[in-house]
Amino acid sequence: MIPAPKRRTLRHSSLVALVLLLILALCVGCKRKAEDLEVWRNAKGGLEKLGEWAASPEESMEVRTRAVQILLEDGHQQRLPLVLDRIADEQARTQIVSGLVVTVESMWSAQDMPRLTDEMKAGGGQIEVGDSKSVRAKDAAYILQPYASPSEKGRLEAILASWIETEHELRDQLGTATLAQILPRVGPTGMQSAMGWLKETKTPGTVARAIREQADDALKAKMAEIIRARAEEAHPDLNKELEVAVLETEHETIVPYLQRAISDDATELGLIDGAMTLLVKIQGERAAAYLGRVITEKEGLLRWVAANRVIELRGKAGFLSISNALPLETQSYAVPAADSFKKDLVQICNLFSTEMVKEGVTSVSDVLKRALETNRWPAQVMALKCAETTRASDVADSVDALRKSKLAIPGWGEPMTVGQLATQVHAALTLAAGQ
Repeated sequence: MIPAPKRRTLRHSSLVALVLLLILALCVGCKRKAEDLEVWRNAKGGLEKLGEWAASPEESMEVRTRAVQILLEDGHQQRLPLVLDRIADEQARTQIVSGLVVTVESMWSAQDMPRLTDEMKAGGGQIEVGDSKSVRAKDAAYILQPYASPSEKGRLEAILASWIETEHELRDQLGTATLAQILPRVGPTGMQSAMGWLKETKTPGTVARAIREQADDALKAKMAEIIRARAEEAHPDLNKELEVAVLETEHETIVPYLQRAISDDATELGLIDGAMTLLVKIQGERAAAYLGRVITEKEGLLRWVAANRVIELRGKAGFLSISNALPLETQSYAVPAADSFKKDLVQICNLFSTEMVKEGVTSVSDVLKRALETNRWPAQVMALKCAETTRASDVADSVDALRKSKLAIPGWGEPMTVGQLATQVHAALTLAAGQ
């Protein structure tokens, strides 16, 4: 016979087992409900569980959608791509994203993002960032936009476009997605809003580069207008960011400022060189007319940099463009040194010879002859030096005709007349012809 205490223990164990079996029986076929997920918000391992349920095709769509909504509501929007990428069923993923968009819009409507006060704009005060539903909604809109259907993509773009409308320097620091990052996802309206950012930013070069990657031709024209206006206002004291913005604006609208920068003696040499390069890139051979004015009106290095560009642009025809543009006044040729004109002609004639070889031009005698026979002494001197460099012996007669000229050549480093130079060149051509 079993003692009474042991019989009670056996009966208790049997009762516990029966209850467990009943619970298991009741739970077979149970479906998790959306409201059941709330307890997992702060539970240990809750994030992982919510992610698993959201990705699981065995869960109801209501549960899956609510799981990702909780992740978003609790500030875990960075986890959303990890979850969504695990959902193989495209239709299911689209439906879940649709539910997320509703949550994003609700959070965005709070409009609780930090704002600049008048005191802050004046240079004082501090901003308390804290937690903001609207900032998290902005980040979520950026994250979800690639996953959204066309109609919902537009709703997310509207949020991003609104975000980029104002207080750009502040908003660039709020949340995880910067303004430059969200630009590709703001849509056409947002790109228009970005023009305000370009007008006020302290880093116009960086901002313009980010916008330009997404901009169409019409928007690039507006960008050029803004950058030109900022450059005109700041000239000649452009900071490096604004200089970058100018020199990366490959648009006809920027040309008037480029010409101003090139012509102004107060402009830094680096900007002048960059402006001339960009001018040529934008206008091509059309830039030769302006460069001709630079050759006439400027002196020293700038004149000959412009001359180099004309040769590169116009090739053989550029020789006459330069020789005709050189001024008759003598005072600008001995700049910056007493022998500058001589050195400058050696350089330009070497470039001319090299470019002709590259272009396959076999004779330059026709342009040399025209310059030698003109009544402009700078053209004669340039043609004499280039005839010597290119060994153009078939212009020897035209060279010989100048041997009696007593016109002094400035900037040669030593006393030299046109006639003396012609005599030297004629001798060199005669020697070259006999070899």
